Amino acid sequence: MGDKLKMFLILKTMFLHIAKIIENFFMSYKFNSQTPVLLQGTALGLLTVFIPLSIFILESEREFKDLDKFVILGKIINPGIFVGGIILSFVSPLLWHEEMVLFNYIVIISSLVGDSLLLYLLKRLYSWIKRDKFEYRYSYLKTLNNAKDGILETCWRSVWKNDLEEIYERKFIEIFVEKIEHFIAGKQYDSAYYIIKIFSDEIEKRNIFVVITLGLKSFIKIHYGIWQLIRQGKRKSNKKIDLSNIPPQLYPYLIEVLKKLRDLSLKDKGDGLYSGDWWNSYCTEFETLFKEDIKDEEYTSELLDLIFKDFFEKFEENPHDIDIPKEWKVTINNLKNSNIKARTIWECFKKWAWNKINRPRLNNDFSLDYCLPMIFCEGQHTSCKLDLMALWEFISIGLYLEKRVPLRDIIKSLWPYPTSGFTDIFYNPIPEEERIKKSAQLASELFGNIFQTSKLEEHLKQLEKIPPEDRNKNYTIVVTTIKNLLKFIEKT
Repeated sequence: MGDKLKMFLILKTMFLHIAKIIENFFMSYKFNSQTPVLLQGTALGLLTVFIPLSIFILESEREFKDLDKFVILGKIINPGIFVGGIILSFVSPLLWHEEMVLFNYIVIISSLVGDSLLLYLLKRLYSWIKRDKFEYRYSYLKTLNNAKDGILETCWRSVWKNDLEEIYERKFIEIFVEKIEHFIAGKQYDSAYYIIKIFSDEIEKRNIFVVITLGLKSFIKIHYGIWQLIRQGKRKSNKKIDLSNIPPQLYPYLIEVLKKLRDLSLKDKGDGLYSGDWWNSYCTEFETLFKEDIKDEEYTSELLDLIFKDFFEKFEENPHDIDIPKEWKVTINNLKNSNIKARTIWECFKKWAWNKINRPRLNNDFSLDYCLPMIFCEGQHTSCKLDLMALWEFISIGLYLEKRVPLRDIIKSLWPYPTSGFTDIFYNPIPEEERIKKSAQLASELFGNIFQTSKLEEHLKQLEKIPPEDRNKNYTIVVTTIKNLLKFIEKT
């Protein structure tokens, strides 16, 4: 009501002054010395409300304070219109001359035009107060195309530092992605770098599901485009591509965004439950792109390596029941079909597994209970056709032999499957012998020549030479594991 009352008083004052001017003209049939004073008084009345109201609005905005200052000064209070209104309203009455009747008409019209401009801006300020401010914010952000003046960086930082409702988050993400794509298409790599950096710095405040569903594909495509440029630019035969205008930090920041989204998709929702949906959406966006848009196997392998290189360390901090697309699973069919995704994830898992074997053991280590079915089982625990404990023992022995660790040292340092009890609570209808057989066949596919029959038989002979007093629990596990491999793998 206060704003409406102010607007009413402004209009009333302006029309009273106009009425007085008209009265002076028609009643006396000539202008008098009070007319320019009345003209300036009308403008002064408008400014008396306009300036305090502008200051109040600029100082009162808190949530998007920096962005709103630029929106108000750029979209609401147009500096050109404001200056024009001031000049016409205050300067033109100074040109008043008693003897120049026709010229005075021009002075009056000019002054009234200036008053109209000020009134127009006052109306826009009023609309800012009453209307949805987000529409103005969206519109202004779409116009920002230059990172060098600092406005683009300030405005986007003002957006991302806030916790947003989903409806607003979605629109900001859409505009943000459009701007990045616009910058990349126009080779404005500096501008793209700046807004990606700001987004990365504040990414933990974002609605992760919205970012994944609306932004992840674009981030991957942009990453792929930059990857192609860098690869082509490094070729000596290709001198047409100039990499000097691509900030060296752009590519690492794109990777950082993808990794941060990965980590956030694995986080606890906050209610004690883990969001498998977030992780599933994250993986689905990748796989959809691999099927539809990105056919380059070299890039696919490199990207998955970047995502999974330290994935297991992150996952180990908070292991829980999640899955990956079947095309990424380390299965015999995928390996025999030269599936680059499965091979890449196996290499990442293998590095993590070796590091795990060679570091101190942790109490309540449940990570294998979740990692093994996620990576190797076509279904989850209850439908897994593999014996996970046997598979881990095959992998452990394979890693030791691959690293050329002597058999005596293997017996001393073997890492058996941690007995958490987790895997035992699931009923699996597939007979144990069948599951061990499939696990042995998969291990044989994974380690190839290392698990050749002749080599395994030679290892057994060496183990038999170890004196009984030097044999321990690990000795039995190693012997049983090698015998199971010999029993179940296809002999070559």
